[in-house]
Amino acid sequence: MGQAQVTVIISAHRRPLLLDRGLAGVLAESGSGVVQVLVVVHEEDAEGARVSTFWMRRDARVQTAYARRPSRGAARNNAAPLAIGEWLYFLDDDAVVLPGAFATLQNAIREHPGARAIGGPNLLPEDSEAFEIAVEAAVGEWPLRACNLAVEKAAFFEHRSDGRLDDDEETLLLTRMRLAGLLVRENSMRVLRRRRSDWRSFARRSWSSGRARARQTLVLPRS
Repeated sequence: MGQAQVTVIISAHRRPLLLDRGLAGVLAESGSGVVQVLVVVHEEDAEGARVSTFWMRRDARVQTAYARRPSRGAARNNAAPLAIGEWLYFLDDDAVVLPGAFATLQNAIREHPGARAIGGPNLLPEDSEAFEIAVEAAVGEWPLRACNLAVEKAAFFEHRSDGRLDDDEETLLLTRMRLAGLLVRENSMRVLRRRRSDWRSFARRSWSSGRARARQTLVLPRS
């Protein structure tokens, strides 16, 4: 059995330095099965577009797609139809894949033939600030998220959000796939990801997530 072809989809929004580091990590691993890297940039994010263009000139697999809204869910839904890979690997612009992550993904696809989604943990970088460390300690083990998640393309279109959830829509996707027995957690498939760095951004994100979870419960009560 050969390698699965993977399209990496990175949702970017006004964090060019982090986006540059993330792209470098994705493209560094040889023999990864990555055949395409779609960088979804908000229309007003000129710096993000410049970073994506820089990498497009260095690696033919990199392409830029544009989104009218800064919603990560909308970015993922817009990019998925453009993917040429049989698996979609979702990564946020504040996350960096650790060496061997794609080799781990390929092994997991072979070892779990019934899996249609494979996710791994997002870990705290060593240079994290005190507030990020405090958030990590308060939350504990982070659930699977679309900042380190591979989904078979056909399964993504079958189980994705119907458009009513713009924030945290991946929790609905993951719940649907978990309930169907299609989701596998692979702890060796790891990324480093920044946390919220101050109370204001943490509170804003918590409010957004809570509101999204409430809407998700209306859509799928079993969640």
